[in-house]
Amino acid sequence: MNILLKIIKRLLIIILIVVVFVVSYVYFHPTFGGEPNAKSLTRIKKSPNFDGKHFKNLIPTNATTVGLSQKKKIDHWGLFRNFIFPPKGKNPEKPLVTKKLNLKNLKNGEFVWLGHSTILFRTNNMNIITDPVFYNAAPVPLAFSPFEMTNRPKVEDLPMIDIVLISHDHYDHLDYKAIKELQSKVKHFYVPLGVKAHLLRWGIPSERISEFDWYEDKMGDKIKPVNSAVQGNQRLIPSVLQERGSGFRRDIGRVCCNQVKTAVFFGEPGLQ
Repeated sequence: MNILLKIIKRLLIIILIVVVFVVSYVYFHPTFGGEPNAKSLTRIKKSPNFDGKHFKNLIPTNATTVGLSQKKKIDHWGLFRNFIFPPKGKNPEKPLVTKKLNLKNLKNGEFVWLGHSTILFRTNNMNIITDPVFYNAAPVPLAFSPFEMTNRPKVEDLPMIDIVLISHDHYDHLDYKAIKELQSKVKHFYVPLGVKAHLLRWGIPSERISEFDWYEDKMGDKIKPVNSAVQGNQRLIPSVLQERGSGFRRDIGRVCCNQVKTAVFFGEPGLQ
């Protein structure tokens, strides 16, 4: 009996240590971002799309189309199982063949897809990058790492960036480590309402961040970022591992226009 009690005691101590470590990591590691300051909170509360707890699309939309056409119940466990244990052939078995980046002579109207929703393009002699993610798409080290590539793009390969467009604060769209590395390369960040807090915590000066509510826009040097609603956006996912400090998911469309081209960025590749 004494041996059993000692084992239980040691297990409880181990569990307590693990819980304290996890809680401390979540609350203190900067990758989880920050909380909106008083100015942002005031704007959030005044937003027509904010219901007092989270943002909502004022146009009724379905959060997913999985199973809707067949009118059958969604197999959430099956989706989760396939995500954790992908069937053979779902993920690449060898490094993806990619070209080595040479961005010194990027021309107006040229686009470079770097993966998921990370796109670098040039217009009106300005370099713009969307959702710059170059590392693992999770707050936990080594989790959800990018697929191997023959020539993996790196932040150091990028030219000086005039504008960074952030669609929302999921970890596969807002990369703490990449933002820190980009800080010296970027002139200005354009983010959804509530996301500025993350960048502030990561050391980006407030004057280099513009925060947008739905349908707001700003005219810059012959370029106009617009925050516009898209199908299926604005839903709350009650998980700190997906929502960071703000608790808001932000799928937005941003439009950059000039006399020649119009580029529409929806945040999620499935909507592009």
